[in-house]
Amino acid sequence: MTKVVAMALLGLLLVTMPGLAGCSRVEASTREIIVGFLDDLTGAGSFAIKQGYQGMQDYFRMIEEEDPIPGARIKLINYDTRLDYGRVPAGYVWLKGQGTELFIIATSSTQEIVAANFEEDKIPSFGLQSSPALLGKDWVFDFAPAWTWEADCIMQYIWDTWKHDEMSGVPIVGHIGVKGWVGPTLVMERLEELHALYPNTFELRDELAPWGAMTWVSEVSRLKDCDFIIPTVYGPQMVSFLKEARERGYEGQFVSTSAVMIAFWDLVRASIPLEDVDGTLSLSAWPYWTDDVLFLDQCRERLLRYRPDEAEFHLRQTGWMTGQAIAMIVADAIRTAVEEVGADNVDGHALRDGLAKVNITVEGWGSRPWEFTEDRNVLLPELRMYEYRAAEDSWFAVTDWYLPLSVAGQ
Repeated sequence: MTKVVAMALLGLLLVTMPGLAGCSRVEASTREIIVGFLDDLTGAGSFAIKQGYQGMQDYFRMIEEEDPIPGARIKLINYDTRLDYGRVPAGYVWLKGQGTELFIIATSSTQEIVAANFEEDKIPSFGLQSSPALLGKDWVFDFAPAWTWEADCIMQYIWDTWKHDEMSGVPIVGHIGVKGWVGPTLVMERLEELHALYPNTFELRDELAPWGAMTWVSEVSRLKDCDFIIPTVYGPQMVSFLKEARERGYEGQFVSTSAVMIAFWDLVRASIPLEDVDGTLSLSAWPYWTDDVLFLDQCRERLLRYRPDEAEFHLRQTGWMTGQAIAMIVADAIRTAVEEVGADNVDGHALRDGLAKVNITVEGWGSRPWEFTEDRNVLLPELRMYEYRAAEDSWFAVTDWYLPLSVAGQ
């Protein structure tokens, strides 16, 4: 008798609340597409990477609220590697087990570890930064240039701006990285290649410190007379090197790859007098907030809407804005896949095809459309140099967009 009464009450509830019943039918017909983020959210790289993850979360939220994909909804989940490469394979398996259909990865080292899995499992991956080992892989797509390309652009800048008539001799270029991390090794090897190709255009000094090093007595001593030092170390290590170099009398210029200095700038500001880093240079594959770019205006509006209490912080970094761009590309690929095969038929092949067909023009961000080509699985092959000015406490572009020597075929 109790069961009959309960069923009758349920029927009455559904009759008298048609909106609720309709909502259930809509949700049931929406295909959930799971995007899995595999990278560092609490380790040495988390200061910048976590900002990017938050930018992705906010962009996907905006899509759901303002421009939903018909019949589909994006769900973003994550596995924190803590920048421990030993955790990457387990993280891949876990995310795959949760139904991940497209991966997002921030560091090229992480993506390299599981690159073969994407092909085997037919799950596409979209990464923040490429590397030579990832170029040409059918199931791997990347946003920004490889570390080797960044080494090209740094040297292009130094060659372009070195005043031979005022300076005695060629520039002395130093590099400081850490052992056990792919990025510094790639930069070091490319600098050595360039020096072998153009031996009379610069002197080169390379240093690789132990992973986790926080004191730099011997490294600073050997690099002290360099005109430029290129640091390729993350987070607190990078800050400790800059600080100690200045304290030990280094007077030259720091010039950084995009993932090292500008992405962790608040750590620098909190630890080093601004006048000590005035004139610091950093490459970037993305614009800075001081640029006149419509996409950044849209980012500001979303930032104030979703994270008003954190807006001032994010407007000094590039992480959150980069996350917005990554999510925009992934959402565009998913939308294309849904349009072409229908939400219920979306699979790894459809999502891979969706990524391959990305073609977006962002005025002021690069000099060409964002697109992949048959021979290049990197969306943005260009980089730009920025300079930190202590008086304005901000970064400003000092070059146009560079096409790296490696890409230009030189």
